[in-house]
Amino acid sequence: GEEPEDSASEAATGIEDISTADPAEETSDTSDTPSDTAKETTTASDKNGKPLPIWVGGTHATSKNKEDILGKGKVSYDDKTNTLTLKGASIKSAGNKKAVIYYEGTDPLTIVLSGDNSLSDKGTVSGIMSAKSSVTIKGTGTLTIRTDAASSGAGICAKEGDVVISGGTVSSSTTGGGAGIRARNIRIENGISKVQASGKKDALLADNKITLAGRLGIISPKNGKLSGDGRKITDQDGTAAASAVIEPLPVLEITFDPGEGSGTMEKQTVLKGRKLKVPENGFTAPQCKKFDVWRADGKTFKPGTTVRIGKSVTFIAEWKISHTLNLVDYTEPTCERAGNIEHYVCTVCGKLFDDSEAQEEIEEKDTVIRALGHEWDEPSYTW
Repeated sequence: GEEPEDSASEAATGIEDISTADPAEETSDTSDTPSDTAKETTTASDKNGKPLPIWVGGTHATSKNKEDILGKGKVSYDDKTNTLTLKGASIKSAGNKKAVIYYEGTDPLTIVLSGDNSLSDKGTVSGIMSAKSSVTIKGTGTLTIRTDAASSGAGICAKEGDVVISGGTVSSSTTGGGAGIRARNIRIENGISKVQASGKKDALLADNKITLAGRLGIISPKNGKLSGDGRKITDQDGTAAASAVIEPLPVLEITFDPGEGSGTMEKQTVLKGRKLKVPENGFTAPQCKKFDVWRADGKTFKPGTTVRIGKSVTFIAEWKISHTLNLVDYTEPTCERAGNIEHYVCTVCGKLFDDSEAQEEIEEKDTVIRALGHEWDEPSYTW
């Protein structure tokens, strides 16, 4: 079955390089930019409705504008569930806030993605920042974040909470000092299509721990892994990765062929790049043979070997000779009866062998020592 990632010995079986997908291109659409004077923040007053704890593109959400915060029909906020919905929004300014989407509520924020969305700002701000709580991003859409967040921020930042990404395609990068994603804990779940993050030094940076769901893998950097303390993604040498791509791993099929044997073994599945413990043989051996090794991808493997699987593969059973031998003792020939040499006979197949390892097969005629025949003295006559 599939082995945990901390398994010991490895033998590479069908390893395939996994290339890094190109980061999403920035959109140049300005249709949802709040105004030409983007750096001016719209502040809600009492006459505009009750202020809510979220700003989008510098516009303060209120009880009056919450169903269409930017007036484009693409951004809405449900204050009962603390859910912000983006529907194909392209927002290019944070106003005078610290993030293009800035949330200061104490209850967790949920962001639902629909269609293609983008957040950007040329200042040292974050794309998304929750100042006091956690953020969950979900949905079926995409979200591209491009900012110059300072080291105190990130493309996506939860200063006192967690960042959870459970759906959609998310690309978060900053060219400032911040990380692509930073939070107390970062959790990426199986429902995503892809998460890409990049920062000056760290793609992802958690104060406590990064968790990747079971079917997800680090596609880039190649042979990337979580750091020993679980707070960063590193390359194979342990250096913090400034850019990382996380995607669901393909499910590969492992099948088994009996070769000269017979019977069936159940196929197994394993996630691409994960480890597999090669199973014991479950086939019936051919006559006078026993299981030797598995052969797969041009290599041989003993049962119990741990291998890393990079493609679907078939393990073929190879067999070696295993006769059940009885010793036939030497029999001295007589005048009238043939004898035989010492040799071995297999009690299963009846084959004859000259040695106890069954390496040299012989025929029955080769075992026979001819009878000596009579030796007559010269006749003697008595008169």
